[in-house]
Amino acid sequence: MEACIEDPRPIDLHIRLSLRIDEAGKSVLFEFFDDGPGIDPSELHKVFQLFYSSKGKKGTGIGLYMTRQVILEQGGSIHADPVPSEGARFTVTLPLQPADSREGDADRPIDPLR
Repeated sequence: MEACIEDPRPIDLHIRLSLRIDEAGKSVLFEFFDDGPGIDPSELHKVFQLFYSSKGKKGTGIGLYMTRQVILEQGGSIHADPVPSEGARFTVTLPLQPADSREGDADRPIDPLR
């Protein structure tokens, strides 16, 4: 949303959400699409890094980093697809069932530096 808010183009911007179960029935996929400024492909490898922000001093660089950490802690994944000047797509995949090895992890704190 913040990237769309910062977009200087005089167009109506939209954010869409798609939700589906994978073909094996083991994961749920969330796809977030926007038609904002997109992600520069040369910056793509940085978007999930701690303190990286494309918004300069207007951003903290914590949002996508923490989002990724929470998703990974749940056994999922997040992927970004850039389309400069046309928008971006983020795909989040989360398991429908917790992995056996994850039982009891609910009380374990997330390591913010991992």
